[in-house]
Amino acid sequence: MAKARNVSRRALLGAAVLGAGFAVGLGSAVATRIAMRYEGEFLPGSKVGGVDISGLTPKQALDLFDSRWQRYIASPVVFRTPGRDWRPSADEIGIGVDYLTPIRNAYAWGRHGGIFRRGRENAAASALSRDHAIDFTFQRGKLRRYLAGIASRYFRPVVNASLEVRDGEIRLRAGSAGLELDWQAAVDLVNPPGPEAGQQQITIPIKETAPGLSTLNVENLTQTIMKMLEDPIVLDFEGNGWLLDQQTLKDALQLERVGTQVVPTFDSSKFEPLFDEIDDRLAIEPSDGSWEYDAESERVVEFVPSIDGRRLDRGSLASGIVEGAKSGNRKVDIPIVGVPASGTLVKDLGIENLIGAGESFFFQSPSFRIHNIEVGARILDGSLIRQGEEFSFNRYLGPIEYDRGFVDGLVIIDDSTVDAIGGGICQVSTTMFRAAFLAGLPIKERHKHLYRVRYYEHGDFPIGFDASIWQPVLDLRFVNDTEGPIMIRTVFSRRRKSLKFEFWGRRHGRTVEISGHHLSNWEDPPPDEWVIDEELPEGTTEQTEWAVKGVFAVLERRVTSATGKVSNSRFSSSFLPWPNRYMVSPDVAKEEAPDVYEEWQQANAAAGADEEESTEQAGGDTTEETSGDTAEESVEETAEETESVESKQEQTSGGQ
Repeated sequence: MAKARNVSRRALLGAAVLGAGFAVGLGSAVATRIAMRYEGEFLPGSKVGGVDISGLTPKQALDLFDSRWQRYIASPVVFRTPGRDWRPSADEIGIGVDYLTPIRNAYAWGRHGGIFRRGRENAAASALSRDHAIDFTFQRGKLRRYLAGIASRYFRPVVNASLEVRDGEIRLRAGSAGLELDWQAAVDLVNPPGPEAGQQQITIPIKETAPGLSTLNVENLTQTIMKMLEDPIVLDFEGNGWLLDQQTLKDALQLERVGTQVVPTFDSSKFEPLFDEIDDRLAIEPSDGSWEYDAESERVVEFVPSIDGRRLDRGSLASGIVEGAKSGNRKVDIPIVGVPASGTLVKDLGIENLIGAGESFFFQSPSFRIHNIEVGARILDGSLIRQGEEFSFNRYLGPIEYDRGFVDGLVIIDDSTVDAIGGGICQVSTTMFRAAFLAGLPIKERHKHLYRVRYYEHGDFPIGFDASIWQPVLDLRFVNDTEGPIMIRTVFSRRRKSLKFEFWGRRHGRTVEISGHHLSNWEDPPPDEWVIDEELPEGTTEQTEWAVKGVFAVLERRVTSATGKVSNSRFSSSFLPWPNRYMVSPDVAKEEAPDVYEEWQQANAAAGADEEESTEQAGGDTTEETSGDTAEESVEETAEETESVESKQEQTSGGQ
């Protein structure tokens, strides 16, 4: 059995060899026959780019593809620009179409190699179509270079208009727009080559760039510059002036780009010499101040407050010059900035800073009045009001006496103005009242005047913002409710005709405002009055009082504490209407006011008869009694949130 199997394997092997030989012989025969049949032609199933070229000769196939692609290769894209069309070849713009290589490969298919290979390829060509793809390439770098070359022929740079100032003359150069092809956009519009490729028509966009500074802009700039340079500019600070002449302005002129705009301005460094001169004149160095306290008298006997300095704000002034020049304003205010003092007034007593101030003016006051105002103000200078203490004007001022420097002057008693010591002292109490009012301190007592005194309405102060005193009955009282003592500082100026009281103490954070001012019940002044004084020289007429209308005035105050607590108070004043009053010599009265003169004569005659009768009864002795300072008076008391209570009649001293 084993032997039989050996014979069988040999038989099978022999059969396989014979079969293989037969197949080879058969394939060779088929390949030879196909090759002979399609000699010089493409074998069946041959395709290039999807086109069947079976049975065609190579020349026929080449002619077929040339007719399809040569026109595209000669001009795949037409680029349109203003006035011209550009027709580059495929090679010039980096496009490649290779159909010759696949034609060659298709023709060689089944014709090269051994008999077995040719047999297999011929059998495959007959059974399945063989498609050889066309090779398409696209080098965009060559396209970009080509389009950039076209764009360079059209490029025109932007030319900005310009101007210059030379020897006082403005010279203008016109500008022009820039022009360029947007060839970058055209690159993205070109289609890559492919089986369906055809000639494209592409219009290359034109970009026109307007000049940043057009001729019109420059013409407008020229007008602006002419306006800036037409006249000198005056730099002013409280009446002190400096001149920027036209030549300096011309030398400093420059153009500056701000964003997309070009604007004329000045080079401020050209102004520095003038700025230095101004700063030397106006600058003030800050001072920390000093003081001296007398513990025995409990007064500050010397006080120099710290003074903030100041300097020129050069940047703001430079900007102001430009703005003024452009607007035609040839006067520019000089800006000043503060330079704070480094020290404070904090001492053992707790004085820190200014917490309130009141001021009044005494224009056209007679010399006696100014003298008494100054004496009273100096007495109060440096006084300390302790924390929680009630300030009394009469107590702090002391008695109004000759040996303390006061002199006689006109005061109001009843409804008359007479000579008495201390005329004008109510200017001091009025100023003190204003300081306490504006410092937000509680006012416990305050009195109005009988009528409106003109001095207290100087400086646009509201009617009723005054306080009268009459020792010892009428007083001005307020309380120091701050967290430390208050020092009173007097600032008296004969030149300005002003008096100011400053309250220095611990910061309290209050805000004070006049929240209301109401006027009602106006009354016209009565007729003029004449008072005859036989001691006056002949032909003398002196006006002692001025006519004012009567009115009821209410002044309201709102004080807001640092914590936000609000307190309100009101101060009322009922002012009588008042006439013009004249002191005249008898001869003037006889001529200009005969009725007054006649009454005066009758009164003198009656007084003489009474005096004669009294002398006879007294045995010829005369006794003169004077009441001194006694006078019928009433007090109007004004406390926080409490209206004043007026009496029938009020007499005040120093009201004028």
